[in-house]
Amino acid sequence: MNKYISQFNQILKLSRPSFWFYLAGPFFVGFTFGSDTLVDFNTGFFLLLFYFLVPSNILVYSINDLADEKIDILNAKKENKEIRVDGSNKNQVKIAFYFSLLCSALVLFVLKDNTSIMLFLAFIFLSIFYSLPPLRFKTKIFLDFISNILYIIPGILGFYQATSALPLGIFILASMFWAFAMHLFSAVVDIEPDTKANIQTSAVYLGFKKSLWLCFLFWSMSWFLIFYSGVFNNFIYLFLVYPLLPLYVLRKKNVDLERVYWWYPVINIVLGFVLFLLAYFN
Repeated sequence: MNKYISQFNQILKLSRPSFWFYLAGPFFVGFTFGSDTLVDFNTGFFLLLFYFLVPSNILVYSINDLADEKIDILNAKKENKEIRVDGSNKNQVKIAFYFSLLCSALVLFVLKDNTSIMLFLAFIFLSIFYSLPPLRFKTKIFLDFISNILYIIPGILGFYQATSALPLGIFILASMFWAFAMHLFSAVVDIEPDTKANIQTSAVYLGFKKSLWLCFLFWSMSWFLIFYSGVFNNFIYLFLVYPLLPLYVLRKKNVDLERVYWWYPVINIVLGFVLFLLAYFN
């Protein structure tokens, strides 16, 4: 029994529970913005919500950890927050990956039209080839943060599931800039281990300060587009926390960047909940 509990805990840690809402949150908020009544929250919604909460995260992070097996030896985050793939758990991580692929295949039976299927397949493609050769977007300058749009696809899909229409372009563009900055900021944390492993990410290429200024620019552009849309009224000012944090890191000496990095899951959950309330009571 203890063996199975230990394996379950490893899979749970592999899926990065702190980041579960990075995929499930956009889907939930997107669907809520598109829905008119509680009747819209049907069985298909809950199945997709569960998929984006757990199996999708297993998919993204299992293939990432398998592809980065040798690199992660140098990554300090693997000591406590995440798992490090080695000979003792490699098969277990592979099984978790195959399980997530099976769940992904089952989702295709829930989706009933070509647009939903294409959006979902785009999500699967980016989830896998962000890490996996020969494309391996995470090692391609600028393509690494551009491919991070995989995190907004669940939101687009959620909105489409509720409305049979895509969100307005201004919201998609704002979400893309948000996703670019989220990835680039996380890559800044890994500049040292990526440099040692000879991995050329955008953050390694640009360096610490330029990367943070670009994060500031992306988050500012995202904020401005949402502000320009006029949808959220005064609540929009809460979202200034995104561009302000890179400025805080740039201006404050000896800041613990990794600690700031782990503020973002909390910020995303809290502001995601604000978005849900705005959508639900709008």
